[in-house]
Amino acid sequence: MKIEVAKSDLENALEVPRIAVGSGDGLNSHYLIRVKAGMVEVLTYDSSVFGYSRIAGAKVDADEGEAVTVDHWRLDKWLAATPAGKPIILESGGDGVVSIRGGRSKLRLRSLDPKKWRYWDGLADAAKEVGRVAPASLSRALTCSRWFVGGDDTNKPELCQVEAVKGVLWATDRRALTSVTMPRLPELAIRVPGTDVSKLVKFLDSKRTQEELSIEIREAERAFEDGGGGCAIFCRPEGSYLGVMRPTSNFPALNVDSEAEDQVSLKLVRDEFNEALEVLLSGAPKGFPSVTFTYDATKGVTLKMPCEAGDVMKYTLQEAKVENGDKWLSEFTIDYAYLKGIADTFKLTELDLGVNERGRSGYVSFRYSDEEEDGMGNRYYSVIVWRS
Repeated sequence: MKIEVAKSDLENALEVPRIAVGSGDGLNSHYLIRVKAGMVEVLTYDSSVFGYSRIAGAKVDADEGEAVTVDHWRLDKWLAATPAGKPIILESGGDGVVSIRGGRSKLRLRSLDPKKWRYWDGLADAAKEVGRVAPASLSRALTCSRWFVGGDDTNKPELCQVEAVKGVLWATDRRALTSVTMPRLPELAIRVPGTDVSKLVKFLDSKRTQEELSIEIREAERAFEDGGGGCAIFCRPEGSYLGVMRPTSNFPALNVDSEAEDQVSLKLVRDEFNEALEVLLSGAPKGFPSVTFTYDATKGVTLKMPCEAGDVMKYTLQEAKVENGDKWLSEFTIDYAYLKGIADTFKLTELDLGVNERGRSGYVSFRYSDEEEDGMGNRYYSVIVWRS
């Protein structure tokens, strides 16, 4: 095998596969470079995610199906140190060694056995389009959702994922939940492992993906005799894609009334809220996850946390605004990470929240809509349940 390619074309081709590459010393830490149908492909995989691209403009002298693997971080490091202007030449004589040179720079790498690669050709070929979406729109929906994904994949794997059902993206850890209604994808039905959401967001947020008006979403099922399972594949127009295998645990059925009127309206100024948290956390037990809200018609909104030295620390918010405060009857405690995540996702300077009491408990709600001229932007609704 001999492949000659411009450095920039090789770097572009590695961008998407790099997102899916694994760590360690096994095959999942390598790029697989393969010749198929006269094109040079780059493949990677790690656990439940896989990446694919084609090297544009490559000159190739190899047999159909011939493949080698190279350690991803070694190739990346070498490319970063190699000057542009000279072509990159990759050669392999089938002896388990890959030679790469560019200008005066040379590198010899070990190739693992490509026959042991976990190929997904059949799954990708069988995938069917289920819709198209603007990368930024899907990225924001996933970015918001990941703050609500569970983390105990051993005992509660059904909570460690996000799932779209009939165009509504859901995530919950049972302490809070979020739903994102996506009008442009009314039939979207995908399930993504929580551990892979950040990789998918990285793909969607990459410069070359953001330059596209839309990306295509495909879905595929694999026959039981071939190992079973399904996947969602997110494709850029030039052919590169990131695929995510669907978790087998069923996501819990959720039903919330996003149109329900809030009892109390609470507006927080983000900078003041963050300052209050930092002050309170400086005296609280290390890593303390929650904050208590109280309201008094005269004093306004006060935040509280226990102090490590004893007693309770308090911080009164001067800029917070409350409507229907007469219905705010009880203090409540919630995990503040959800609010910080929401504010970060939407780059908000103010947080408009609802406060709702239900019996001995209650919840805080958040609503947001993406502004689009045709009114087809995403609609977000989140609920944070009070700690008992």
